[in-house]
Amino acid sequence: MQNHPERREQLMKIALELYATNGYPATKVSSIVKRAGVAQGTFYWHFKSKKDIALAILKEGELALLQVIQEGYRKDVGTIDEMIASSTSLMTHLFTFAKEERYLMTLLFLTGHDADEEIIDLISKINKDLEDAFSRNIHRAQELGMLKSKSTEDLRASMLTSLVKGMMQRWLFHSDETTDSIHVMTPQTIAKEIVDFEFFGLLGKRID
Repeated sequence: MQNHPERREQLMKIALELYATNGYPATKVSSIVKRAGVAQGTFYWHFKSKKDIALAILKEGELALLQVIQEGYRKDVGTIDEMIASSTSLMTHLFTFAKEERYLMTLLFLTGHDADEEIIDLISKINKDLEDAFSRNIHRAQELGMLKSKSTEDLRASMLTSLVKGMMQRWLFHSDETTDSIHVMTPQTIAKEIVDFEFFGLLGKRID
């Protein structure tokens, strides 16, 4: 049997959708191959188990997610306005990615926590890597003199990560359409709100 990358990708895409919609425990290898229209032997040519394919999905998803954040890593010094524009662009790309990869976000935030311990550990690692990526961006801005250097760099990254994740979960999954307008926000709109809060706190605006 030949190793076809497109078949592997097909199986991963189908498995991710099933994990997101039905939950990890309820998803069987037989369900994945039935949806894909292939024999179980084809599945086991590419993956050892349903845990193995879940781990592959998460690792690939993490690389894509971190790439979005790394694109916001500054190379050169800039003004405050340029920092705000850069952060807004980063958040817009991040929330656009989350919307386009809703099944991945579902696995990370919701259904993956009922999975095997190894998968849960990987999800925890992804969350930590996400925070570390924000921390590197903050540290770089400090190196360039765009932010004051403080010993609370990791705390700031933790707070920013919590803000982004909390808004993302509410935006994608938990918004009450009868009382909450967040569900109709575009990635651009929600990015602006987050960045305004990130830079200006409860004031919501810059004071010159």
